[in-house]
Amino acid sequence: MYEKGYKYKYDKEEAKLTVISLFPSVKPEKKKFHTIKLYVDKTKKQVKKLTMLMKDGGTQTYELKTMTPNLELADSIFIFDTKACKCDVVDER
Repeated sequence: MYEKGYKYKYDKEEAKLTVISLFPSVKPEKKKFHTIKLYVDKTKKQVKKLTMLMKDGGTQTYELKTMTPNLELADSIFIFDTKACKCDVVDER
């Protein structure tokens, strides 16, 4: 994620976590946030928490309680059935 579209900066150490700040570099004016802070477990090298600092002054925080790496999933899990959805589908790719 950080390698394309973001500038990144080592921020600080907090307890057992390393904090890395990400700043959008591709069309930042179109983003609703200005900074993402990644909290990475130093030992496991896994993201534990992600905080988005919004342009309107708010924050959104996502905490990862558990993580199962290298889990094998069938491709069919990622297919969105538009016929089963009774809603408007807007594809913004």
